[in-house]
Amino acid sequence: MPATASFTISSSSIIDLSTNLNFNKNIVLAPNTSTLVSYDLGNHLLKLNDGVNRSRLGLSYSVKLQKSGNATGLEQIGISASLNNISFNKFIGYLGNNYTHPNFAPYKDTVPITLFSSTEPTYTNTIFYLVDPKFDIRFYNEVGASAEIDVTRLDAYTPDAWGNNLNPNTLTGSAVIQNVVINSATGFSSPVTTTLSINKNNEPQVVPFINSRPKNVIYEVNGNINPNTTGYVRNFFTDTSKIRVDLDVILPLWGNMKDLVFVDTIKDVDLSNIPEETKKVLLRTYFESTFPIDMGIEVVFTDSLYLPQYVFIPANTVVIPGASVDSNGNTSSPKIFKKDYIIPQSAMPNVRKTRRILIRAFANTTNYPTNIKIYNFQKLKVRIGVDVQPGVK
Repeated sequence: MPATASFTISSSSIIDLSTNLNFNKNIVLAPNTSTLVSYDLGNHLLKLNDGVNRSRLGLSYSVKLQKSGNATGLEQIGISASLNNISFNKFIGYLGNNYTHPNFAPYKDTVPITLFSSTEPTYTNTIFYLVDPKFDIRFYNEVGASAEIDVTRLDAYTPDAWGNNLNPNTLTGSAVIQNVVINSATGFSSPVTTTLSINKNNEPQVVPFINSRPKNVIYEVNGNINPNTTGYVRNFFTDTSKIRVDLDVILPLWGNMKDLVFVDTIKDVDLSNIPEETKKVLLRTYFESTFPIDMGIEVVFTDSLYLPQYVFIPANTVVIPGASVDSNGNTSSPKIFKKDYIIPQSAMPNVRKTRRILIRAFANTTNYPTNIKIYNFQKLKVRIGVDVQPGVK
């Protein structure tokens, strides 16, 4: 166009937060030319609502022409606008009905249960039963929108040496973990927590699930925002807002067990300095227990190749009897047990070859299968003395 054009671009949808003024820019363009201008909208507020329509950015253009030549009738003025590299600090608006997005869901995680971490072969014969295990799931919502959550997977996972799952137990599909409504945040800095308890009262299968002794629990969550809403709902979030899920496995020690096995090895043992003339070694033990658990032990001295040299305490020897329990599974009085263990002179040549000590402990609840309760105030007192009686060389 044979004219100098002065363009004014303004928008009541864009507000400069440093001046609190509406966006207003002027561009002067020489005749028969074109240009590209860009404006950084950092520290600006974008109001995508003109009072009638939502999600619309309003731009107004005006132009003033100063003639510099004669028109031919073929003149044009073209204007196009776009927003690029959009990022934000805060969003206030409406996310829509039943909104979902890959960045919101699904969420997947694994919770290890270290109580069931043993790889001892005899562990497969263990009987372990808890009366009231449960899952506590907490949903932390930092988004100003309610959500409907489905726990689409809640599986036991006990892998073999190749990673194959040996535990088929699952709570996937349980009604109690479907359509869980979590509450909206109440402010940009006010996250809201919604809790869900999965227990024997609302899902009886949680008891056999936990008593199958999984080494891991795998869970997966999916959901949507603004479930079943109609009309406009004011939502908000920031660039760091999250909906977070935590799952805790709660294992109150109330139940019974049989043949629960614990295994350990003491390495780099050297007993070669025991004098040959030693007549005997006496180990005197004193135990006082308020735990309602019979505990036993097996101790074997081996060489560096784990070949047994001397059995110090035979297998399945009860060394700490459990305290008596009442009809409710609570301990009524402590149990005291004393015992002496002797290594005779005849065993000294083998004992001096010891390089490893293998320890295998086992535990049974008192009066199994009576259910017992274990509390943090229960105690085990142990006193051990050693008496070495030298011989005459």
